[in-house]
Amino acid sequence: MKEQNEIKSYKTRILIGLFVVFIVMSIVYIPLAYRAKFGFPLIPKPLDPITPPDSSTPSDPSTPTNPTNPTTPTKPVTPSRPSKQWDIQSTIVGNGKVYGNAEEKSKPRLVGNTFYFDVLLKSPGDYVLYDIEVSNKGVLDAVLEQVSTSIDHKENTKNAIRFTVTGIEKGSSLNSGDTKKIQVKVEWDPAVQEEIEHAYSTLFVHLQFVQK
Repeated sequence: MKEQNEIKSYKTRILIGLFVVFIVMSIVYIPLAYRAKFGFPLIPKPLDPITPPDSSTPSDPSTPTNPTNPTTPTKPVTPSRPSKQWDIQSTIVGNGKVYGNAEEKSKPRLVGNTFYFDVLLKSPGDYVLYDIEVSNKGVLDAVLEQVSTSIDHKENTKNAIRFTVTGIEKGSSLNSGDTKKIQVKVEWDPAVQEEIEHAYSTLFVHLQFVQK
């Protein structure tokens, strides 16, 4: 009986020893195997401490900052206005100056660089003068390519009217920023000596500019 108890006690001690060896091997071997398989330690390294911002210099929330350099304020971008590359402007200065028995049937009109004059002349020596200003408001220099003129006779009157344009001619330059003063003279044609009741016409003058 005593011998059987000693055998049981011996077996118990062997089992306890094996269990202790298993526990020790588990504690040592498992971390080594984990590191060998995954290539990094079982317990991660602690993160670097976060440095709090310097509170001695308060920041202005209304001032935008540059994302690439937070300490450098970003200057606001002012959009540039598109310049007018081509801008020829004409102006009729006042009404016409009437001489003799001439009459203006209506005020002179302007559409772009085309002028319209309604004039009634009654006898030789009658004429009307119109002052015009042409300005280059653009950034491109210009040159006068052509002066187009025409007469629309009214009330079946004969061609007793002529007009001349002075102050500018074909090939004249109008550089950027320049202004030219032009005068249009509407007069009774001296070549017409026969008696005519009156000469009533609408006159058209068009200035065609191109880039210099």
